[in-house]
Amino acid sequence: MKISFLDLVGAAGHYRTRIKNADHTIARDWSDWRKNLILDSGLNSLVGPLSGFNSVNWSTMLVAAQMGTGNLAVQKDTTAAGVTISQTGTAVTVDGGANFFASTDVGALIKYDLGSAGQEVYITAFISASAVTVSATGSHTSAFAVVYQVQQTALQTRVSGTTSTFEADVVTTSAVGTPFKRFKRGFQFPAVGSNLTVKELGFGWQASGGVFSRVVLAGTGDALITGQIYEVEYVLTVFIPGGAAQVAVSDVSGGTWNTAGNYIV
Repeated sequence: MKISFLDLVGAAGHYRTRIKNADHTIARDWSDWRKNLILDSGLNSLVGPLSGFNSVNWSTMLVAAQMGTGNLAVQKDTTAAGVTISQTGTAVTVDGGANFFASTDVGALIKYDLGSAGQEVYITAFISASAVTVSATGSHTSAFAVVYQVQQTALQTRVSGTTSTFEADVVTTSAVGTPFKRFKRGFQFPAVGSNLTVKELGFGWQASGGVFSRVVLAGTGDALITGQIYEVEYVLTVFIPGGAAQVAVSDVSGGTWNTAGNYIV
C-alpha cells in the first residue's frame, strides 16, 4: 500500500460574458474566455467558517457573482510598464529609480518571470514608488515580473450581485494526467435600470461583500443600456496532484484500508 500526503492543490478560474436584450434576444454574444485572479482572502475562506454555510468547499465559491464599475487593476506587469526590478535580500528596487510601486501594493504577490525560475514573494512594506520590502530573501538582477493584487478582498465599486442562474451547472471530473474537478455555472444579473458599463466582476460565496476571485474586464468594459440583461459563465478548475492515486479512494471501505491500493491523505 502507498499513502501520499498532499500539501499543494492548484486552481484556475475562467469567465466569459454576454449581453441580452430585454426580450432575451442576443445583443452581444459570448466574449472569449479570460482568466481571473483568485484572491488570498478567497483561498482563506475555504477553511471557513462562512456565514450561512455549514461546510465550505470549492463549489461554495461559485454560489454568487457580483458586478461593478471599478477599474482598479488586479495585476501590474513590469514589461508593460517598460521597467525591470532587482532584488537583494528582502529589498526590491526598480532599476533606474523609475516609479512602479504604490502603497496599495502591500500584500500583493510578485512573481518573477520564468528566467528567474518563476519565484514568488509577497510585498510586506512600501518604501517608495521605486522600492519595497518583500517576504523572502533572494537575488535577482534586472528581472521582469508581474505583481498580482491578491490582497484585494472585494469589488472596488459594486453595483449588484446575483445567485440566479440561466443554465444547469456542469461538473466535470478527470483522472487523466493531473486529475482535476471542474465546476461551471452560468449567472444571470437582473435587467439594468439605466445605462451601465460593467468594468469588474467578482465570484464567491455571497452576492455582496467579500469575493473569492475578481477580474477587471478588458478594454473599456461591457456597456449595457436600460433593460438589458448581463450573463456570465464562470469555470473553476481544481487540479489535484498525485496521478492515479486519486482514484484509489474507492478502495477504502468499511473503515479499513485495502492494502492493494494507493491513497491520498
